[in-house]
Amino acid sequence: MCLESRRPPVQIFAVTRDWPGVTAETLLASVARAGSRFPRLDDGTLTGLAGPPGPLCAAALAHGAEAAAPRRYRAARDGATVLFDGLPADRLGRFPGHDAAELLERWDELPGRLEGVFCAVRIDPAAGEVDCLLDALGMAQVYILQRGGRWVLSNCLEAIRDVAGPAAPDPLGVSSLLTLGWAAGDRTLSQGVEVLPGGHLHRLGDRRASTPLLTPATVAPRSLGPARPVTDLAARLTRTTAAAVDGIAPLTLGLTAGRDSRVVLALALAAGADVECFTSGSPGDVDVRTAAQLADRAGLRHRITAPPVPSASGWAAEATRFVAQTGGLASFWDVTDWAEHQSPPGRLGLQLWGPGGEIGRAGNVGVGIPLMANLPGPRWSWRAQRWVLAYKSSDWGGLVTPAAAAESRRYLEAYLARRREEGWRPREVLESYYAFERVKHWAAAGVRRAAEDTDIYAPFVSRDFIEHCYRLAPGRRYMEAAHHGLLAVLAPQLADIPFEHPFKPQRPRLASVHVLGQALGWAARRARASSTSPAAGAAPPSFRQAWYEAGLATHRDAVLSVAGSPLWEFVDRRAYERLVCGPPAARARVAEGLSRALTVFWHLHGGR
Repeated sequence: MCLESRRPPVQIFAVTRDWPGVTAETLLASVARAGSRFPRLDDGTLTGLAGPPGPLCAAALAHGAEAAAPRRYRAARDGATVLFDGLPADRLGRFPGHDAAELLERWDELPGRLEGVFCAVRIDPAAGEVDCLLDALGMAQVYILQRGGRWVLSNCLEAIRDVAGPAAPDPLGVSSLLTLGWAAGDRTLSQGVEVLPGGHLHRLGDRRASTPLLTPATVAPRSLGPARPVTDLAARLTRTTAAAVDGIAPLTLGLTAGRDSRVVLALALAAGADVECFTSGSPGDVDVRTAAQLADRAGLRHRITAPPVPSASGWAAEATRFVAQTGGLASFWDVTDWAEHQSPPGRLGLQLWGPGGEIGRAGNVGVGIPLMANLPGPRWSWRAQRWVLAYKSSDWGGLVTPAAAAESRRYLEAYLARRREEGWRPREVLESYYAFERVKHWAAAGVRRAAEDTDIYAPFVSRDFIEHCYRLAPGRRYMEAAHHGLLAVLAPQLADIPFEHPFKPQRPRLASVHVLGQALGWAARRARASSTSPAAGAAPPSFRQAWYEAGLATHRDAVLSVAGSPLWEFVDRRAYERLVCGPPAARARVAEGLSRALTVFWHLHGGR
């Protein structure tokens, strides 16, 4: 028993074990319906599990073989089948990770060998078992709905929803999407449907067993030795990057004036990749100007992207496709990069991407986390860390109900408690949050936003980078020693082109002094801003604000017309109505919160 011998690429797959009412034919139909939300997938590639009946059913739908070459997504031998999604790469560079035949041959070696953004599945019908291997943080998400020894497994939430039917909203999943920006704790928006944890090899049969490969416990800094030289990290990342890009085209890189994309560019150059750079914005933007300089210095092509805002009449269809393709786990606030991937169909490419850079700079988004990691006194206080983490959750001025806000706060408290049990010290625990919550869940939604058009390679979301960074002292992470060192080793010619914000002085012993100065400066700027009136001539709205406003009449009427929606358990209806019926300036202040609330509604009701 194996998947049919045709080997088109796999983009969506689903596997069930003893699920009531599911047959080979009904699962094929479910995957086909889920795939209809991805217009570029090829109906002719729909295949299922062939052979005598057993507890397992499987189905897959894909891009056409010509669009996805040279990927070979499926291989079968001796009754077992391996398939994958995303783009695995051999960290030693000795075999093509995008060839399923190689993965099948070396399956037992793969947990120690594969990097990249990928999921790989081995189906053994005779044993009634499936092995699922996920990348370091589970960026290529796989979902499971399990009831005892019966389960539905898929990399597409729409497929699970089609098989099992709609589910009640998950309280934590919905609450955390509203308050944090992602569904936390390996939850989804549907009760009972989980995200399989990344950094594990999972075996699914009548029971579920998981072998950890990289977890918060394995990289708690006190459990690691001293950091190796950055030259060693540079060599490892370059080798994996070269393996990932080998034979894959087109290669693209979103380039900005920041550090993450510049280090990724340095890796691409060191790996000999022919990459096209792009930047979203207008010609005068600092990101666009700096990216053009960098591309010119590197001798690479560079283009500016500016996706069109949809018409009022086309907004609903675009919103429905966005939510279906991302399973509701990506907020409408992040619609920009999804829109950038709605270009005319072509070959399935590979985008080099920089999420996870926060792991190498003390989660330095704002000043709270680096302050609590480095300032004497607070860095040893669990109460101080708890206060900063609670501040990361927002109720958007009362838009989110107290019950939903409390649900998220309880989760954050539990998160801190788990890390404490694993050996994370107070000064380190908030930095773990950026890897094992924000990057793991928020950035993973970016993989789904791009999935119809390109695979992703993210060098910072790798065991080599994560383990290197957590070996560094907090002061060295705060000074971005890994980024600084990688750039100096790989492409020093790029370092003299100014960043939007310069590197901090590479003097980690002065980290506490530097971060205190940053905090005082931030407080002074905030005080000045609150005491002055807004400047005349407001800045034009961002693409995501313009996108939200383009569909205002459509979604305002749709949301307010469903009085009994489960949304109102999580969102205050009166506050929502006041904002969507009020002036644009009032909405702009909480535009991100409104976008998140609309995402939940569209997942529950929109386009159905």
